Amino acid sequence: MRSAPAQTESAPSNIIFVDVAVALELPVPDGFTSIDAVAEDLEREPAGRVALEHARGLIADRLYTGSPATIAAMRLRKGWSQQRLANVMGTSQPHVARIEAGRDDLRLSTLNKLASALGVSLLDVVQAMAKGSEQS
Repeated sequence: MRSAPAQTESAPSNIIFVDVAVALELPVPDGFTSIDAVAEDLEREPAGRVALEHARGLIADRLYTGSPATIAAMRLRKGWSQQRLANVMGTSQPHVARIEAGRDDLRLSTLNKLASALGVSLLDVVQAMAKGSEQS
């Protein structure tokens, strides 16, 4: 008994494209002011702080929609910078940046501090962390 010759089919190739952005630490040219310096100056004045808080809220409303919110969205809706959230939590701004990027595994005590600072429930923070880790 003869078997039929095996048929071969060519499968489509999978193409994977990865785009990686790398932040360059470039010096600020003479005559220019960094955005961080401008924000720090505005934060020092009550009117400037209010204006920044309003602008951050607008950013949150336009860029972050849906439920649950991300940690960054919750922070921006309060009108806070990462530095201000860090100050309220008793941590550093780089730590807040890592939290928002989903790069830190947080202890329960840190999650509680985050929830308290943002004025949300622990469940809201856990859901936001889960959403943030899906996006990173």
